[in-house]
Amino acid sequence: GSYDYPSNTLSATQLEIFQTKTVFVSKNFEGKLKSINGSALPTSFVATFDGKEYTVFLNEKASVLNNRKSPIGLNRFAAGDTVRVYGKIRENDLTQIDAEVVRDTSF
Repeated sequence: GSYDYPSNTLSATQLEIFQTKTVFVSKNFEGKLKSINGSALPTSFVATFDGKEYTVFLNEKASVLNNRKSPIGLNRFAAGDTVRVYGKIRENDLTQIDAEVVRDTSF
């Protein structure tokens, strides 16, 4: 790039941004369910975790559990329920999570 001193302007020919990989490590998220797209796997739902809205994707092998860690159907999930998700944020979209386990802790 080049810097124009009279106008204090930098013209970049290339830009490199560093993103720490710790953001993309699997972890627990807990928040409120806003909406769910289906009652069978695979599906997705929208939830708010720490004040941010995320789309959570569940594949056909995901575990769906209640507050006692017993398997349940997604048809038991309702908007407003508290959900706990174990998964990782997608590298290509920081508002999407691929989940391995989802628990509805409201019942």
